[in-house]
Amino acid sequence: MLALKEKNMNQRLFRLVAAVSLLAPIGIIASAVTVSGQANIFSAGHAFQPDPGGGGGGLPAVEISAAGIAYFEFTSVTGLTNCCSSTPNTGPDGGSGSTNITSTDGISGIKASKRMFLVGVYLDATEPAGAGPAILDFASIGTSFTDLSPDLNQTFWIGDGLTGTGSGTLQKFHAPTGATRLFLGIADAYSFSGAPGWYDDNRGAYEVEYNAVVPEPGTMAALLLGVAGIARRRARR
Repeated sequence: MLALKEKNMNQRLFRLVAAVSLLAPIGIIASAVTVSGQANIFSAGHAFQPDPGGGGGGLPAVEISAAGIAYFEFTSVTGLTNCCSSTPNTGPDGGSGSTNITSTDGISGIKASKRMFLVGVYLDATEPAGAGPAILDFASIGTSFTDLSPDLNQTFWIGDGLTGTGSGTLQKFHAPTGATRLFLGIADAYSFSGAPGWYDDNRGAYEVEYNAVVPEPGTMAALLLGVAGIARRRARR
């Protein structure tokens, strides 16, 4: 009989812990970076800027720590860029034309119905190598998603971080298992097609404000201890 009561108590405790974990507050780390129009997303995790398509490798992609992060939200993305040494006139959701860039040095390419938009890629602690993961096609996926869960080394659309261009709700970009770094940059190539390259003639930059969202382990521990205390009091009664 006592064993059955203990079993039932443990089951109730388990359900309480699960409920608390779902309600536990999250921590938000807010920061900002500048992403040059020459920031080469295919340089992520490398000590060089690949340009197999020619035209120059530009600048390194911008690195942000993603260790322990559940997802990123981009609260403000502003500024203008452009290619071909032209006056910057393209916002973070990209300009007219299409993108169909192949993978290189372990980082996947990307497809979209725009050009010069802000992109990201999650990495673990190792240097990318090999063919890279599947290429995401945002001409098919669309850019009005609310949540996106890319794989490691898989280049993905960020744009202005909203479900619409300049409007809508904040999009969540979930970190894959093992991610320790997020890189931001641009996907570029000759005529935005084929092998990456042609970064050196890009102009302008995007000003990016973001929230890195992570569970608060201290708060979670306190809540779980409280739940355990309630369960013990009930058991004594």
